[in-house]
Amino acid sequence: MELKKNETFLDALTKQVGKIVDIVLKNGQIINCKVILAGQFCTHVERLDSKSFYDTIIRNEDIIAIEVKVRS
Repeated sequence: MELKKNETFLDALTKQVGKIVDIVLKNGQIINCKVILAGQFCTHVERLDSKSFYDTIIRNEDIIAIEVKVRS
C-alpha cells in the first residue's frame, strides 16, 4: 500500500475497491469486508464476517481507519 503526500482519505479508500480490508468505525466496530464502491459520502461493502450474506453501506464520516493486509 502506498499513500501519496496529497491524497485524501477518499483517495486511499478508492484504491481499496475490489480488495479485502477491515474498516474501523468511530464506535470501535471493525467490519471485515470487500470494498465494492467508494463514493464521495458513502462506501458500499460486501461483508465477510458473521454477516457474510449482507452488504453494508457505510457513511465515510463514520470510518476512522482502513486496515489492509500487506504482508503474509
